[in-house]
Amino acid sequence: MVTFASGVADLLAIRELTVTFRTGGRDVYAVRGVDLSVAEGETLAVVGESGSGKSVTMMAALGLLPDNAEVSGSIRLGDRELLAMEERALRSVRGAEIGVVFQDPMSSLNPVHTVSRQIAEAIRAHSDVSRAAAHARAVELLGEVGIPDAKGRADDYPHQFSGGMRQRVMIAMALACGPRVLVADEPTTALDVTVQAQIVDLVDRIRAERGMSVIWISHDLGVVAQIADRVTVMYAGRVIEQGSCADLFDAAVHPYTARLLRAMPRLDAVAGAELEVIPGSLPDPEAQPEGCVFAPRCDHTLDQCAAARPALLPLVAGGRHAVACHRAGDRLTHSQPPGLVGGAPAHERSAGQIVVALDDLRVHYWGRGSWRRAAAPVRAVDGVTLGLERGRTLGLVGESGSGKSTLARALLGLEKTSGGTVAFGGQVLHTMSAAGLRKLRCTAQLVFQDPSASMNPALRVEDVVSEPLRINRRGSVAEQRARAGELLEIVELPRELGRRFPHQLSGGQRQRVAIARALALDPQVLVCDEPVSALDVSVQAQIITLLSRLQAELGLSLLVISHDLAVIRTIAHRVAVMYLGQIVELGSRDDVFGGPRHPYTRGLLDAVPIPDPHRRSRPVPLAGDPPSPVAPPPGCRFHERCAFARPGLCDTTPPPLEQQRPGHWTACHLADEIAASSTAPDPVRSATG
Repeated sequence: MVTFASGVADLLAIRELTVTFRTGGRDVYAVRGVDLSVAEGETLAVVGESGSGKSVTMMAALGLLPDNAEVSGSIRLGDRELLAMEERALRSVRGAEIGVVFQDPMSSLNPVHTVSRQIAEAIRAHSDVSRAAAHARAVELLGEVGIPDAKGRADDYPHQFSGGMRQRVMIAMALACGPRVLVADEPTTALDVTVQAQIVDLVDRIRAERGMSVIWISHDLGVVAQIADRVTVMYAGRVIEQGSCADLFDAAVHPYTARLLRAMPRLDAVAGAELEVIPGSLPDPEAQPEGCVFAPRCDHTLDQCAAARPALLPLVAGGRHAVACHRAGDRLTHSQPPGLVGGAPAHERSAGQIVVALDDLRVHYWGRGSWRRAAAPVRAVDGVTLGLERGRTLGLVGESGSGKSTLARALLGLEKTSGGTVAFGGQVLHTMSAAGLRKLRCTAQLVFQDPSASMNPALRVEDVVSEPLRINRRGSVAEQRARAGELLEIVELPRELGRRFPHQLSGGQRQRVAIARALALDPQVLVCDEPVSALDVSVQAQIITLLSRLQAELGLSLLVISHDLAVIRTIAHRVAVMYLGQIVELGSRDDVFGGPRHPYTRGLLDAVPIPDPHRRSRPVPLAGDPPSPVAPPPGCRFHERCAFARPGLCDTTPPPLEQQRPGHWTACHLADEIAASSTAPDPVRSATG
């Protein structure tokens, strides 16, 4: 066990924690010998890849593990041992003294109860108060977490709130009984960058006001750098490094931590900077190496690393920075080995041939009206003109509900359009016959965000990959399977993986299989809808590498949709920013990220957390949610959220999408004023020159 000198007493201390799951007559170790602690008023971030044991560790502290889990070690809250408590006593601690916010609020909130009732139930579970008093307190909490018109919305149901507002409701529920510790398990992973910034600020403000401790579980190192006091890095069920946030970001010692930081796409990176790809994946929990668990993926190994497991020891006697590495004292340089990706080249190539052209594209959905009111269309895509160039990547960004995925489906002919045209090589989709459209669709394929949901779980991987060949009757069964093997190798998977089923693969492997399937018909265009948003940082880098290599080798044109602007900056040549069904800014990667001329683009960039704990001066997050596409505001659709909006102009006259400078288009009346303003995002501007 590692011990540290500290002048602050630990509020929650976990020592030598081991969690074993008994499954099918076998013991599977999820957590082994974990030591971590959080002091009063402190924010501890726990980071690591999926399967590293982060959430299992915290669920053990909350007593929320399934019946087949065996837990040993010590978990102390103050002077009380939680593992020695009976369920009834532990239930009184849960909620009253330790609150928890989960990643997906919709799976945690009851859809048939109002939000105020659910918060009031949490209050009454731990306090002897009347229903009226609990309801009043629920309304207060909703106001405290930033729900507008809390009293008026208290009796709404979860589905009536946006994703960010539902997460605020979850935070209100977690705070209902004034806990001393708040466990936030990936609370912003599924949120837009603007909403993420709001939630991070909210949690940090409440922590400061209440003197509460926060344990923030995340794989987003940018958020961690902005909010954490200390960081614990987990790998394969063990703590491999921990220390102050500045220690880890400035001078990471463990090779895994160092490579994890270099694998992260950064908005403040120099244009064309390379991501490091960490080869391999987490070891099987049932067959971990005898020595260091990271040794099979490490480029600094000694013979000792394979033979003996390193202990977690302070770098300096009594210090708070500890590392589990045999070479911790060697001051490793962590050189960048082969296997890096720079995404789009730093310089812009000349414009290429347009392979897909959208002209004034509109997709409107008509709902049902009533006898009092006529139906109004949902303007999901409303007058978009775009071109996708051969062999280049167009990044499409914007908040949820901006119309990005609808535009992608319309481009592929999977969504009925209401106006405008989609043309492939001059052939307009809606004028083609069914046979011609089927043939054309082979030239453009889609890679989904969640590969599991798009694969038949009953099919083997080789059959999943060869499915497009069977549907289009290309080759014999033997030829189709041979081609599936070739495609698996193209996406850097062994042919033998073809005999497995999708559930037997990791998330990154499933996404590679999805890409292999998309390549089966030799398409010219790949549409990637949030292809890395559900993946760990290290796996993201692998997929970005793969897409960049495939583009270079096969001449593919890519449309990449993402809410992660750092990913888009890494991989895209050109960037389109979409808001409420319209393109508001379009230009080269360097123009859009280095000199944004639309206030919405500026707001998106300002909301992106920079993975540097020394730069925590966060601007005010973009306020509010986008208006309804059923009734978009008059004039500029962004004017209600815009700090630059000019009454009498922005609220009355829609700005056209105009070329402000060569290749850079903006839909804003005040584009020149905004470009010249002193509030430009310095880290991006300085990084791009």
